[in-house]
Amino acid sequence: YKELTIFNEDLKEDQKKILIIKDSYANFYPLLFAQRFYQTTFYDQRYNSDRTLVEYIDENDFDIVMIIYNSNHITGPNYNFFDLPVD
Repeated sequence: YKELTIFNEDLKEDQKKILIIKDSYANFYPLLFAQRFYQTTFYDQRYNSDRTLVEYIDENDFDIVMIIYNSNHITGPNYNFFDLPVD
């Protein structure tokens, strides 16, 4: 999937939202993280060439952004989080 979002209704009052930037090595994580957050979104950048990662993060209101990626090439504008506004 290019994007997968799981809602855990047991944590609805908490409303914590996590974005996990992943590749296929992280395919076994969804249920593990979904137990801990109200909204868990997995985003595979390989299949999202229609938008940049920064645009996606900017459009959504995530509390946590995690990278689970099997690559030593995590560089470039898609991973420059310092330009994002901080509340």
